[in-house]
Amino acid sequence: MSPQTLYRSLRRSRALRYGLAIILINAAILSIMRYDSDIVLASVGDKLSKLRYQSTGIPDNDITKEFALENYFTTKLAYGYKVPHVFHEEKPMVYDYDPRLTNAVFLHQITKQFQRLGDVTQIELPFSWYDWSDLSVLNGYIELPPSDKPGCEYVCRRSLRKTDTAQLQKKIDKLHALQNGGSFSIEDDGVEDSEDAAEKESMPKISPRALSPRRTRVRNSREAKNCAKYCKTDKSPNQPGFRIFRQLFKGKPNLKTVHGRSFLYSEAPSPNSIVLVTKKGNLQINVKSNDQLDNKQDHNMVNSGFVQELVRDRSADINILEIYHDLLETLPISKPNELNFKYKVDLTHDDFTFNAPEYLDTHTPNTRYEKAFQDSLHFSLQNRDEVLKKYLNEAMLARGSGVNGGHFDSRFFNDGKYSDEERQAVLTRLLRTWFALTSNAGLLSWVSHGALLAHEFNAVGFPWDDDLDIQMPFKHFARLAELYNSSIIVEDPEYGLGRFYLDTTNSITHRSKGNGLNRIDGRFIDTNTGFFIDVTALGVSPISLPTRYVEQYKTLPKKKDLEIENWDPNVILDDYYTWLTTEEELQLSKDDAVFAERMKKLKELRSAKPSGLTKANTLQERFDINTRLRVYNCRNEHSYVLEELSPLRLSYQDKVKVYLPNSAPTLLEREYKKQPKLTGDFRGYFFLPAIRNWVGFKTVLDSVDFSVFQDLNTAEEVDMVAMLDNDEVFNAYRRTYDASLLHEKESKIISDSAYSEEEKDRLLTELMMGRHFDPIFKDPFQSKLEALALEDTDVKPLIDTEKEKMKEQLKIEYAKTVDYTFGDSNMQLSHDFNKVSRTLKDDLYDYKFNGYQPDLDAKIVQLQKQIDSVSGKGDAMSKEDKEAVAKWQQEIMTLHQKKTKAEEEALAAEAAQNNEAEAKPDADSAGASPIEE
Repeated sequence: MSPQTLYRSLRRSRALRYGLAIILINAAILSIMRYDSDIVLASVGDKLSKLRYQSTGIPDNDITKEFALENYFTTKLAYGYKVPHVFHEEKPMVYDYDPRLTNAVFLHQITKQFQRLGDVTQIELPFSWYDWSDLSVLNGYIELPPSDKPGCEYVCRRSLRKTDTAQLQKKIDKLHALQNGGSFSIEDDGVEDSEDAAEKESMPKISPRALSPRRTRVRNSREAKNCAKYCKTDKSPNQPGFRIFRQLFKGKPNLKTVHGRSFLYSEAPSPNSIVLVTKKGNLQINVKSNDQLDNKQDHNMVNSGFVQELVRDRSADINILEIYHDLLETLPISKPNELNFKYKVDLTHDDFTFNAPEYLDTHTPNTRYEKAFQDSLHFSLQNRDEVLKKYLNEAMLARGSGVNGGHFDSRFFNDGKYSDEERQAVLTRLLRTWFALTSNAGLLSWVSHGALLAHEFNAVGFPWDDDLDIQMPFKHFARLAELYNSSIIVEDPEYGLGRFYLDTTNSITHRSKGNGLNRIDGRFIDTNTGFFIDVTALGVSPISLPTRYVEQYKTLPKKKDLEIENWDPNVILDDYYTWLTTEEELQLSKDDAVFAERMKKLKELRSAKPSGLTKANTLQERFDINTRLRVYNCRNEHSYVLEELSPLRLSYQDKVKVYLPNSAPTLLEREYKKQPKLTGDFRGYFFLPAIRNWVGFKTVLDSVDFSVFQDLNTAEEVDMVAMLDNDEVFNAYRRTYDASLLHEKESKIISDSAYSEEEKDRLLTELMMGRHFDPIFKDPFQSKLEALALEDTDVKPLIDTEKEKMKEQLKIEYAKTVDYTFGDSNMQLSHDFNKVSRTLKDDLYDYKFNGYQPDLDAKIVQLQKQIDSVSGKGDAMSKEDKEAVAKWQQEIMTLHQKKTKAEEEALAAEAAQNNEAEAKPDADSAGASPIEE
């Protein structure tokens, strides 16, 4: 290789130019010393070739200290961005994940291609998971020369070995030093440094028996055999040294992180589409399939030339919001089926039905995602429940990991160790984007289970929750799967940098529990953490009718008179395996283990005895009965009648517009035990109604006197105001005070018997409609950048000033002079909502001075309703009915006694306070003469 050729091959990188200068100087010196420069350059050329494994890094934060300070308490995004210099002309093999760059590149590329093609449906973008999920944990392995890359032996175990990882890290560090002008040698010097020696000394001693040659051979043989089932070694330049193609066994978080990231990098198929969620509607862009690519990085934004195009077409200094607005102004985006978030939305029986065979007969697939949906319907209709494999897989973590892997998707799992705030920030972004996506598409859904219970308290997610639950009518879920299954959903760039993956099962026509492996119909997954929303569809199925619907059941004809009017269009004919003779079945079971397992599950499910009112009916009869009574269930057999769900009611959860089912309190009481209305405690947290937030036990104990801690309902204004000095309490109250105050007023209006249903609807429509809240948490990625920008800055004065503002806000709430427009100057309210219904502060006051306990009163009302319901049978009351009524009457008496005792104790306490106050002279009048008094 001539000096000129080597020069041209090296001049492209700024980092390499420094190395080149050193080499040329050395070559000149050697030339003076009469060494042949060509021979010298050739000898070092092999070492220099290793410099192509260069990590670019993102050297410029782009978030200034001034911006971070000014927006310390806001969730505003910074839109300015400088494309790192290394991308301007080069195509680095690895680069650090930055969603800002991905957004800028693809927004620009979509606009550019539309201007050229004039048709959104003709745009087809290359795709690499490397750009859409943080896979940077693999960068170091990819950078290494092939001879130094780890193979499958590194990842075929329960946990990454510290010694192996340390050795690899040392090689990576030396490589980086080389790139920055250090020594060319990346060989292990064979010298054990003090840290390595200390680590080896601290490692547990392994018995000689455990290291015996036979045991070692057996263990290695077993690991190697299992390894081939999910990993293959690949030390090509663009690979980390291994390719995980299946997720099999349990492992520690560090191992499962590498497994998931490796699968995405090397093996995962590209999504069907990329969907950009905007205020104008959902913009869906087709994606080129990468299934046939061995190196899927050929389709990343660098190798596709998109980053370089962005710099050439615009500049290195860009504004992402400007690029986004250019797209919105250029492309025709609309919401043909937008929900428009009316306060109440009626559901119909038709929403809960989906006829898959009819759909297949009447629809011709025109897109990749439509074809994928039809393929999944064919699969679903041709396979029975008992033979279905688990479709959505969680991260399988080994015991002692300290992380619940059941709340993470296995593909996107990334360490799993997050603070409450980090976890909540991701979950609220998932929720916001979910409802924006479905609303734009005209699809109905509502929060359920744990998320619905959290709403009951303060309309903010529980700080300990790891996931969210959403329910949808079957027809809407099918439409969702048809449109967006296996798609990347991009958060509105005005509000955040989130990207999420929608994955629905390939068996959506199955509406019963079956073998129990597919109780969830779909997941909406954060691609950087693996956190998800569980999505379940509700439809009619042939499950046995729950006994709580006995009154509805009585309206039907007797079993002998029942003629089936409604048939399940998605049923699999009941001749599954019935064509086999016993001898043929036995022979197949011997020859085919999979067939044998299927037959075993089939027989187990068929022999299982159902419970419920229609357990004696046939499957077809049950489906007909459930259709007549409008009873719908999910695949985990949670059942509802139409009136319990419809009409849906608009509310806010985590400052996101959401829908709630009509009979939310009834559904919660059915699923969970009765919750206290005032202070509650759960999982190491107290719910403090005065500030409407869950706060950790220790935090509360550190913030108030022990006497107050024993009954937090007695805490006074001064106690609550003082509690805001604690950073955890202050941050919780600051983020949520407006939305949780809105929820408090909403709940009080709903429960206030002084208003008719029409008056409640009128008040709630005015209170809830037309509002907008910014995200409750900062974007997770930007939050890290801002923290870096303020690393050496004292922000305590800023925090202290804001704490005083929040204390004043809390005092305003106690004074009942709240501004319910929450700073929105354009919003006008006809009613003074300070004078509409009670507040939680009223309840606290009554509890303290009058012994009022709304949880006791609510329980008494509930028991009386049960008595009235059963007593209404009259002479038809059974012995069990009469015993139940007697029991409930006794419970009511007990509750009245508790209430009376509480009232007496409150009055006694108040009298004692008054006596104590009278016994003390007034400080202002001490020493005054009788005349002056």
